[in-house]
Amino acid sequence: MKKQLLLLIIGAFFSFAAQAQENIPLRGKIIANNLDGSAVHIINKSQQTGTVNSSTGTFVIEVKQNDTLLFSSIQFVNEERVVTKEDLKAGVIEVNLIEDVNELAEVNISNIKLTLI
Repeated sequence: MKKQLLLLIIGAFFSFAAQAQENIPLRGKIIANNLDGSAVHIINKSQQTGTVNSSTGTFVIEVKQNDTLLFSSIQFVNEERVVTKEDLKAGVIEVNLIEDVNELAEVNISNIKLTLI
C-alpha cells in the first residue's frame, strides 16, 4: 500500500512538472500613441516564434514562464518583457510602447540654379 501511494505521488509530481513546461496562449494589448493600425512584431526570443498585432493592438502568442518577448517596430522604441507567473495566471498583458523619433542629419543644399525643361 505504501509503495502504491509513493508511486502515485511521484506520478503526480511528474505530471505537474510536465504541465508547467507546456506553452499556453497569452493574450495581449499594445498601448501606444498613434498606433493607427501599425504592425508591431511580437517575438518570443526564447522559442524563436512570433506574431504581429491586429489593427486594434491586440495579439496572441504561445509562451511559457520566463520566456522573453520582444516588441519591435520601426516607429516605436523596442521593448522586452519577461513572462511572469502572474502574467500566465492573468492570461493577458498590456504593453506600453513609446514613439521613436528618428532625426535626420543636417542637409546642405547648394545654390545651383535649377531650370525647367
